[in-house]
Amino acid sequence: MEEGRIYSTNDNWHAADIYDLNNADQLDWRCVGCDASVFPVAWDGLRKYKKSAHFKIHPRTRHENLCGIEQVETLLETGRSREIKSTDGFPDHLPSIVSFRSLTTIVPVEGEASKGGKLKSIAPTAPAGSLPSRASHRCQTQGIRRICEIYHGFPHLRGEPLRVPGCTGETYREIFKRLGNTEGPFRIQNKIHVVGVRYRSKMDYAQPELRIELNAGLKTEDETRRYQVVVDWREWSERARTLFKNFLEEKLNILQEQYQAAVKQKAPLPSVDMYFLGEQCAEDFLTFRVDHPQKIHLIPRL
Repeated sequence: MEEGRIYSTNDNWHAADIYDLNNADQLDWRCVGCDASVFPVAWDGLRKYKKSAHFKIHPRTRHENLCGIEQVETLLETGRSREIKSTDGFPDHLPSIVSFRSLTTIVPVEGEASKGGKLKSIAPTAPAGSLPSRASHRCQTQGIRRICEIYHGFPHLRGEPLRVPGCTGETYREIFKRLGNTEGPFRIQNKIHVVGVRYRSKMDYAQPELRIELNAGLKTEDETRRYQVVVDWREWSERARTLFKNFLEEKLNILQEQYQAAVKQKAPLPSVDMYFLGEQCAEDFLTFRVDHPQKIHLIPRL
């Protein structure tokens, strides 16, 4: 499972985002769909892991009968290899509101025990009455990862409601926008942009800003330039940078292996889409700046 819930606050967290929580591995984590106990794995950013950060259910517990998380995870896994159709089912706990955590450390409230203790919430919260109830199968999620997976894997759900801070639009379809080639300068409203990544280009992780070249851009008879995402991670913690670097390397290394295999077999080459919520630079319309690890995601293209 990619997300877990802190029992005392009922806040959902993606496993890749808990690195700065004080005593994160000692908190009382539960499944986001029921009260089954779970625990984080590969989350601390202190070393390199074979897999990305995630939650596992405790061996001596199991999901409750009405919990739909296993179904959601199964459907998302299927969606990474083929398009999900309406006949495959409707995922429970469909995110309808997104928030972004502060990049500063969260600490337990004074006098509270770490395990199960209350935390000071610093993520933006929805106005009272705006968050649908659990019975309506809607929930709030932190960062864009889960909504990108839903958008990618479930085309028939793109008309569902969604609110993302800083984005124009009220549904999945209105908030996401694929970037293609252009013949001249343009300015666009804030969206979660989708565009292929040039994954064979090497990245310099030692720089204060990480530049990622994309597969589309300005294309005319006289000039060809590509979009690029500039990840400004100067204010990120060491753990945040390490986890993000590990995430990118894991995804891109898999693609490199698939590329080599495809070349040998003369098969179609693999591709991967980058999803990002960034600010278009005023001085260069082809450049977008992203300043938060929760605002960028990679998904192999079907």
